[in-house]
Amino acid sequence: MTRIGKENKYDIVPDHFKANIYDQVELLVDFHGITKKDIESAQEKIKKILNPKEYSMSEEPFSLDELQYYAERHNISIFAQKRMKDAEHVIRFYSKDSTECITISRLYIGITLSYEATHNLKSNIMLLAELVRLFAEQEYFEVENVYLIKKDSIYCSSLYRVYQCFDKQAFGDIGYTLKRRLPEEIRPLTSEIYNVFEYNGAEVKLYKSVIPGTIARSDEEIYEATLLTIVVFDTTNADEEIDIVNTLEKLNQISFKVFIHHITESFAEDLVKGFSDKVKAGVNKNE
Repeated sequence: MTRIGKENKYDIVPDHFKANIYDQVELLVDFHGITKKDIESAQEKIKKILNPKEYSMSEEPFSLDELQYYAERHNISIFAQKRMKDAEHVIRFYSKDSTECITISRLYIGITLSYEATHNLKSNIMLLAELVRLFAEQEYFEVENVYLIKKDSIYCSSLYRVYQCFDKQAFGDIGYTLKRRLPEEIRPLTSEIYNVFEYNGAEVKLYKSVIPGTIARSDEEIYEATLLTIVVFDTTNADEEIDIVNTLEKLNQISFKVFIHHITESFAEDLVKGFSDKVKAGVNKNE
């Protein structure tokens, strides 16, 4: 196989990768104009899309985390959050292996994918679009925001190994950079960085962290490095009706370009090959 060099790292496309470092991926569409009655009326249509032989269903309250995240997205007060928790419920569909959770409410529809098993992102984008279309027929239905959230995680035996995978400049760990110049004076511990910027009409939020710890039932030191990428399209910027599939595919392109900028040349090559000796855990085969 041809080695990936500096001149062509940025020519890589997702299909070149035989492995990924996904921990979790979430597809999310916020909307308004839907009632509880609309959701009840759509139950039979939903069952035709989400086969009962492949999914189990339950009605649940909002979890604290998703309530807080929705409140953050829409600037909702603590009082309003409490009222929502008491009044709102969601319908969840769990895949039989519990690595896929589809959440349907009158406020949003989301698909959460756990990469304990491999998932086809394109097919899940199509699935989300199909579910949204069930409610788009309602007169007052309107999409507000579309989100693609990816959590990438690796576990390495040292900071040196971490920064053989993630580019130390893009990750911005000043403690590690200083230690290489002032080894007697600096002992890097935790690094956490938050960035927000616009990219081709979308908002990108990045949470980057490196956290030390130990392996369970062992004193062996380990470092967890996480790159959380949230790409958001706000429909107030749209001049025409939102196409969920096209929008999510564009957000995925942005997310991938941001990811490529955060990994090293040699780690990109590892992901193309499908394995890496730089990590203790975190690299998953695309199969």
